[in-house]
Amino acid sequence: MLDVSIAELAIIFLIALVILGPERLPRVARTLGHWAGRARGAFNHLRDELDREAFNQDMQERFRGQLKEMGLDEESLRKEQEEILPPHKESSTRDSEDGSDRKQDGEDEDSGDEQKRDDRP
Repeated sequence: MLDVSIAELAIIFLIALVILGPERLPRVARTLGHWAGRARGAFNHLRDELDREAFNQDMQERFRGQLKEMGLDEESLRKEQEEILPPHKESSTRDSEDGSDRKQDGEDEDSGDEQKRDDRP
């Protein structure tokens, strides 16, 4: 990474000690360490994301190659999938189609249940 020897680090430390003084040097070193750790973490996260994206692209290319070898294309595969698995319907449409008798927003619940709850101690 950085080609810094022990002697060079000692010189940098002595210069920082002279400029900052013994009171502020530990606080500055701690802050620099904190930011260096955050930068390293951000770099590692970015590297992992780029690796994951490269892997995904590689898998997509392999998938397309295999489809081409089998004489298929993505559009025909999607059409076949839609024939086998119909697209999802909206929940409100599904509820009315399956015959469920769910209450609409304006309808009240059974008032008898509310009276039973009020009678409880």
